[in-house]
Amino acid sequence: MAMERVLRMKGGAGETSYVKNSLIPKKAIMKVKALLDENLKLMISDTTFNSCWKLVDLGCSSGPNTLMVVSNIMNVIDKISLSLNHGPPVFQIYLNDLFQNDFHTIFKLLPDFHQSIKKERGDNAGECFTNATPGSFYGRLFPNNYINIFHSSYCVHWLSQAPKYSTKKGEPLIKGNIYITRICPPSVYDVYVEHFRRDFKKFLKARSEELALGGVMILTLIGREKNGEITSYEVLGMVLKEMVQEPCRVWLKKQNWICLIFLYIILL
Repeated sequence: MAMERVLRMKGGAGETSYVKNSLIPKKAIMKVKALLDENLKLMISDTTFNSCWKLVDLGCSSGPNTLMVVSNIMNVIDKISLSLNHGPPVFQIYLNDLFQNDFHTIFKLLPDFHQSIKKERGDNAGECFTNATPGSFYGRLFPNNYINIFHSSYCVHWLSQAPKYSTKKGEPLIKGNIYITRICPPSVYDVYVEHFRRDFKKFLKARSEELALGGVMILTLIGREKNGEITSYEVLGMVLKEMVQEPCRVWLKKQNWICLIFLYIILL
């Protein structure tokens, strides 16, 4: 529970915030948009259509990316509603992330978001209600048979916690690195894969109980091939290690390392 209360992306809207450094996740959302639209159209029919759609974005973080995803899904459902001669659907939006997430930055975007919906769709725009749902998506978040659409982009590959350490108590599996490198033994890969397997099993179990009949789940996550190539993460780890070891860079120790590391990954 301690990790869930501490971890977050950098909040606010400053130059070092997630809002200003989330271009790569945005590109991923745009890249899979056509596939998402196509599959939603295939999965939603007259028999599964709802007058009120409960939509969840898991790991929403902060900034405009989440609202872009929500808007895309709403557009698809609106078109399906029109083709089936249904009235404007109502949307109940749930934004989920860990407890320290900067939900306030998202909420400040909502007035413009709602205004843009009404401007684009006019009388065809249904009501849209937005809520924050803090908590880890590796556990239950909603009642049984409740949610119609789960969406998550670039989030589910984050583990619930660091994998268990090696036989030497307190010694990290990848000591001196922030990422699995070429020199890591096969046992390190096995530990991370096993931890992901357990996490993902919990994730799917929770969603299977929360998903309504005929519901849909769309996940986009990062994978990796087990090869010998040097990755940007490995280069980043080398740079950060050297920076920490330099006595003249004492000021770096006062920074929020989680946010700093994520920022450099985004820039790379």
